[in-house]
Formats: sequence, C-alpha cells, structure tokens
Amino acid sequence: MRDLNIPLDMSRKVKCTIANGQSCESIGECEIPISVRDRLKLIKVLVVLELPHTLILGANFWRCMGIVPDLRHNEWHFSNQPTTIDSVDHLRSQTVLTSLQEARLQALIDRNVALMGSQLGCTDMAEHKGPRGLMTVQPPVCRPWEVISTDLMGPFPRSTRGNQYILVVMDNFSKFSLVFPLRSATADVVSRKIEEDVFLVYDLEDIQDYSQEGKIKQEGFKKLFADVRQRLD
Repeated sequence: MRDLNIPLDMSRKVKCTIANGQSCESIGECEIPISVRDRLKLIKVLVVLELPHTLILGANFWRCMGIVPDLRHNEWHFSNQPTTIDSVDHLRSQTVLTSLQEARLQALIDRNVALMGSQLGCTDMAEHKGPRGLMTVQPPVCRPWEVISTDLMGPFPRSTRGNQYILVVMDNFSKFSLVFPLRSATADVVSRKIEEDVFLVYDLEDIQDYSQEGKIKQEGFKKLFADVRQRLD
C-alpha cells in the first residue's frame, strides 16, 4: 500500500470469518488496482492484520471483474455482457496509474501469483482450510451388502403394539433400506435385530465398524462383531 500510495479508510471496520473458522476484524478498507489479462479495475478490499496472506480473492472478486468460472473444466473467461457503469475498462483505467505505480502494481501481482498459485479460488494453504469434520472416510462400495449404515430414532409415542423406537438399516451400494419397529433400544435388542433380520437373511460376508473411527463400546455390539467374525473364519 505504501508502494502504490493507496490511502486506507479506517472509518469502517468489519468483523469477518475466514475459511478455517478464524474470526478477524479489519482495520479499514482501501481500493487497490488489480489487473487480470487486459482488464484493470479498482477493487475495494478489507485490510486484516491477522491474515498471513498478502491478498485473498473470493467469489465477489469474480463478479467485480466480470469473470465467469467453469469449475467443471477448471477454466474461466470474461463475461460477454455489456460493460456496466460501475466497471472500469482497460483504456480508461490506464489513466488511473502512473508508470511508476504500474511497475509497482505488476511486481505486487507477480508476488501474489507466486503465493496463491494459478488455480481458481483462494489458496491451498493449510491455514485457510476449514477444520476437518468428525466423519471418517469410508472405502468405495463395490457390491450389495458390503457396507451397511444404521440409524436409531426415538423414543416416539408408544404405538398400539408397544413400539417406541425405529431402527433403519441401509445397504450403501443399492440404497435399499429396512425399517424395524422396536419396543426398546438397548444394545442387546438392536444387535440381535441386526443379526437375525439382516446378517442371517442377506448373508453378509464381513462386518466392519466404521462408526466414529471404531468407537462402538456397547457389549452387545462387541459380542455380535466377535461372533460374526468367528463364523466367517
């Protein structure tokens, strides 16, 4: 900013949250000239001291520059729509910068390209990625009943047959689902229902624990896993 003699407007401070969940507060905003191919435009940006990056550009930047991204082919092009009154075309904007400022701007752009890379988006640096969730990555499913998902819902108002819970078992390959009403939802009841109405009926070849990185602790499920593996061996 000092190199380009860009004034900093400190009258407006904004709180923002970046992609990794970090909350920051800007010290102000300024308009900086940004050149993309043959287009040059003044873009209003927030100045945040906590960010280690020189410049972060997002989807709003694409709209301001008239960029249409093609994420499927990892390409982009300028919009063919007519120039709006708030855009700055190349010929008129050349008078905004002096030759010295243009040289400093080009050096700034070169530094940003080296830091941010050539791909569309912000950055692939770890500091700018969101926190990883608790869900684990499962291996690809290649045949029916290779991997199943279960969900237990309830308690609901007791039915005329005394059921209060619903157990859902889904085949991850075909998305075929089984629904079982249950009177209680203890580990023994659920594991016995899965063994008798799923494993023995559909002849499962193996059983793996993918829930919370193998954190099933109920004795009923542990016994079920051990019994099934023993029969398979």
